[in-house]
Amino acid sequence: MKTLISVEPHIVSNLNKSPGNKNACFELYGFDILIDETLKPWLLEVNVLPSLSSSSPFDKIVKTLLICDVLTLIGVRGYDKKKVNSGPEEEKRNGSKTNMLSDFAFRGTKEHDPG
Repeated sequence: MKTLISVEPHIVSNLNKSPGNKNACFELYGFDILIDETLKPWLLEVNVLPSLSSSSPFDKIVKTLLICDVLTLIGVRGYDKKKVNSGPEEEKRNGSKTNMLSDFAFRGTKEHDPG
């Protein structure tokens, strides 16, 4: 909590630069936490510029969902590219329903076969 309080002036300063849109500024921090054998969490470090690169399919899923959550929190809405490109008539003909979050989260992993 102290970490977040310490950056408040920086965030408020950036928010004041765009008074018409409070969603114009956000920060993403990476908290590295170690959990010991008694399940007690230990804060190791806080990264102001956390890496969003993926080293495994699971890592890609976790970080993709994180970005989806961040964008949702600031008011950016996702869309299903297939529905937008196909239009409502083709969707009715095919009866296709795509889970957008699943499509984003699993794209490029061997475990997911959308077809």
